[in-house]
Amino acid sequence: MIKGKTIDLWSLERYNLLEYLKWSNDRELIHLTGMPTLPKSMVELENWYQNAIKNPTNKFFAIKTKEGEYIGNIELNYLDWITRSVEIGILIGKREFWGKGVGTESTLMILNFIFEQMDFHRVYLSVISHNDRAIRLYEKCGFKREGIKREAFYSMGKHSDIIEMGLLQKEFQKLKKTKLKEFFKE
Repeated sequence: MIKGKTIDLWSLERYNLLEYLKWSNDRELIHLTGMPTLPKSMVELENWYQNAIKNPTNKFFAIKTKEGEYIGNIELNYLDWITRSVEIGILIGKREFWGKGVGTESTLMILNFIFEQMDFHRVYLSVISHNDRAIRLYEKCGFKREGIKREAFYSMGKHSDIIEMGLLQKEFQKLKKTKLKEFFKE
């Protein structure tokens, strides 16, 4: 477990899948996050989970309140121990936690874990261009725009760009000492 101020990050467990199934089929979440647009069944999610936990290049975390309520996920994909880079993805599935700082806290927690504990060099992600809230969050956490995949995502009858963003360990360390020093104060 990775302990935060208001939330903790736990390994994603099978019992979390029923709630995750709801989020995976929520049209608005799909539209905002870029999840696959086809409906998902519990069998498909079970298969995904079994494959995911066996894959050494992935790690999935459940975001939970201090009281243990499951509210979202963070995933590490394509863990590359040679280049020391990893892709992250974040989903706050419970809407009552949107706009409450949970996304920022969980992002900073996982970045600190990746850069401090794992000693990785680079973290990257993809975000749908119409997800302004997520873009602001990632920029606040230090991510820089690195490129655009033009009209690469289709949802709700419209194509959208996918923005590629990245953050280097040295950039995060500098940010921790300046703009984020209050967050990391013990």
